[in-house]
Amino acid sequence: MKKLVSIAFIVIIFFGSVGAITKTAIKPHELMKEITNDIATNFADYLILEAFKVNNNGVISYEVILKHEALRLTIYYNDNGKFIRKALPPKSSKALTEKLSG
Repeated sequence: MKKLVSIAFIVIIFFGSVGAITKTAIKPHELMKEITNDIATNFADYLILEAFKVNNNGVISYEVILKHEALRLTIYYNDNGKFIRKALPPKSSKALTEKLSG
């Protein structure tokens, strides 16, 4: 029984660390130039509220939360600063979604 518990503990420790995702807050001026240029060009009316560097098992990406008036928007970039996608908060209205798509 002790051997089984020991094996279970080792498996939990091993698999718990394999799927680790770390999200580290960074300052807007620490974002890559490619990211800040994209924001200045495509999201000129928005302010950067927060920025994060995400490490998903060695794969680096960036998450930036922007705000324009009452609208919050999260945009994602890869490790080279290339735009990946944008996302509205889950409870955003259809009208706001259409406004961003246009």
